[in-house]
Amino acid sequence: MDSLYTLAADDAYAPFLEWKSADTLEVTTFGSSTVDCFPRVMERSLDPDAAYRVTISTEEGSRTCTEDLAPQTWELPVPDGLGAQGVIRVQFPDDPLAVYEYPMGASRPR
Repeated sequence: MDSLYTLAADDAYAPFLEWKSADTLEVTTFGSSTVDCFPRVMERSLDPDAAYRVTISTEEGSRTCTEDLAPQTWELPVPDGLGAQGVIRVQFPDDPLAVYEYPMGASRPR
């Protein structure tokens, strides 16, 4: 059986997260600069350990996307249930066993 593995949040291709407000993160990923090709949040949930899990798709599907690699910044709402010890977990569906973890709860603006 395969098991989940954690990737370093400072990995070269890791999304970059920064608080915009107490209930919103700005997430920067790298991909096509075409507006219609921004990553899509496919699933959001609070894990049993109160971590906020977000699955993000960067798949193009039927969209026509440029092949340039550009930073894309978009907003991600964060639920109230993320406590001071909370972690934000970001996953991509093309590698469902890999997860980026961000210990963001303590830095959340109040």
